[in-house]
Amino acid sequence: MRRCSIAIAVCLVGLAAAPGCQQLARHHQVATINGTDRIADVHVESVLRRHWIYSYAEGSVVWGVFVAEWNAARAKRILLADAERHRYPIWIYGHDGKERAFDVRKEDWETPVVNRGYAELVKEPGYGPDTEMGAVLRADWVRRVARTCPFVAQIRRVPRRYLDSDGVFRTGYDGSMTMQASSEADWPSAWVGFQVFEGGTQVFIRRGNDPGGTDSVE
Repeated sequence: MRRCSIAIAVCLVGLAAAPGCQQLARHHQVATINGTDRIADVHVESVLRRHWIYSYAEGSVVWGVFVAEWNAARAKRILLADAERHRYPIWIYGHDGKERAFDVRKEDWETPVVNRGYAELVKEPGYGPDTEMGAVLRADWVRRVARTCPFVAQIRRVPRRYLDSDGVFRTGYDGSMTMQASSEADWPSAWVGFQVFEGGTQVFIRRGNDPGGTDSVE
């Protein structure tokens, strides 16, 4: 009889955790992330799923992270501990109703020496097609900009460790790149913000001044 009761309880917990059941429940916003932060979106969903909490994010410029109401307090505790450890851009609602803001550490930003032509840079080993920065340079948006701004003046980036959807921790990058007509001429110039997953599997152009738009490379 005891084994039967345990089996029934396990089944009920599984049903409650199923996305279909939780979507019928009342949901509560536990955090906010940037609408263009794909790494945070994947990471937060994966972290909560590891604890059997189904979540979803929706919005435009900023996205709210929602969970079933009965999981809200636990989700906040999990995300607070996780953000303290991994430091990524997220705003988490505390039990007192106030937001706690987190971000990457300023000292983690890297500025590798570049100052060379686009055509030269993509041939270097550290910028091959299977590298993160190589994938960024080969994104359609960046290739278009390189026609008028073929000199890469500066790259700034910060490592972003994230829990992927398969349960494996990986490291991608947030960053920005300045491109210009030549080493002497800073006009025309272009600036682009990017995000790239480990191995360059996905690249997202988050913002740019020329010609603008969003580009996704699978």
